[in-house]
Amino acid sequence: MPGQEVTLVQRRGDAADQVKAVAGTDGVFRFEQVALEDSASLSLTTSYLGVPYVTPDGAIRQGSDLEIAVYDTTSSDAAVRADAYHLLVNAHGPTLEVLEILSLMNDGDRTIYGADGLSLRVALPSGFSGLEVESVAVAHTASGFASRWPVPPGRARLRFRYRLPAGEAFSRPAPYPASMVSVLIHPPGVGAESRSLANQGVVDFEGQKFLHLVGSNVAAGAPVDFRVTGGAGEEGHTHAEETGLSWEALKWGLLGLAVVLGALAVFYRPGKKAEAKRRSGEAEKRGTSPLHPSQSRGNGESEKRGKDSLRFSGSPLSVSGGGEREGLEERRAEVIRQIAELDDAHEAGRIDEASYQKRRSGLKDEAVRLTEALRQGDA
Repeated sequence: MPGQEVTLVQRRGDAADQVKAVAGTDGVFRFEQVALEDSASLSLTTSYLGVPYVTPDGAIRQGSDLEIAVYDTTSSDAAVRADAYHLLVNAHGPTLEVLEILSLMNDGDRTIYGADGLSLRVALPSGFSGLEVESVAVAHTASGFASRWPVPPGRARLRFRYRLPAGEAFSRPAPYPASMVSVLIHPPGVGAESRSLANQGVVDFEGQKFLHLVGSNVAAGAPVDFRVTGGAGEEGHTHAEETGLSWEALKWGLLGLAVVLGALAVFYRPGKKAEAKRRSGEAEKRGTSPLHPSQSRGNGESEKRGKDSLRFSGSPLSVSGGGEREGLEERRAEVIRQIAELDDAHEAGRIDEASYQKRRSGLKDEAVRLTEALRQGDA
């Protein structure tokens, strides 16, 4: 894109140096005679139609070519879908503490960013309070909130928490079409009623048990509802303290567990045969205007983005002894932690899309196989 200004940022701790360049008539920009330090973190930034674009850390190599894709904008979020929609519910005490994680994909060819500076919109259950949204500036709306961050084509994630009065039914429309909805409720001694989700029973994670509800292929606007029945009581609270695992310590690790359990629910629905459809390898054409530091590839070049997928690979694992089971449980916990850390690294721009997808797919395959092996051992 001729005339587009691009900035090379070199960070060393809290200090940062910036060098600017302007793309020529061929859409090429160059940084010449720039001293690069091996210990510095490098990134390229540019702004197009008021939206900033930044390359991931580690993407820049001295003497190499790099393309920055920028997009036209739209106020419509119709191209957004959810790979997964996770809810973690703590039912201790007089309120329900709810943590939601939306793993989203913008399947369109434009960055979602309206003239009002808003992008993703989420409605919350009536009666919510104490809303906290992680790492995203938001505007409060009558029914929930809207993100102030632009959402370019590709993956995005929203993590937020809030409280509801105990005894109140949870009911809200799905903000975007979702392949899977997964709800984990702690403690498992409570009951749960739902018209839209199937009760998968109790699952175990690092000594803590959770009631698991799941749904699949949920349309945008379709109701997601459940009511927690019964109470945790003093016994549930005491057990949580005895394990040494607080809700604060558990909640982010449970993100990885929710991914695995939700995926397994697709394979093992009650009364149905296991089913799995590999969706990787699909390619989407994106309407991009690339900026390239050494050679122009032309505006509108299509860009392939792999879809997140899950499959079994290799031979099934088996559990035969107590020691082996402990080893499998430890390995599964480690894999789940790695998934959560990998997601955080990708969200922070520290890993490129191709490496992220390849690594995450392998970890999810392994986590599913480990969980299935532990299930077989319980049978």
